[in-house]
Amino acid sequence: MKIISKRVAAMGKNKSIGPDGISGEILKLGGKAMIQYLARFLDITMNNGNLSSDLKRAMVFPVHKGCNRTLWPL
Repeated sequence: MKIISKRVAAMGKNKSIGPDGISGEILKLGGKAMIQYLARFLDITMNNGNLSSDLKRAMVFPVHKGCNRTLWPL
């Protein structure tokens, strides 16, 4: 559970949410109670050997970082 605690602590609270709709800020506000649920969830998932299709998805949005916009996207 130490690893999970470190990962949750490292989450930025201004980052976007994933397909599950849960933000890093919510996980942080859950404190130790949330860590227990995350640990149980990961244990069940890893022992079962398969991941839900929702956990395999990501929402990726390109963000303009200041280069010449006529060259973007490359």
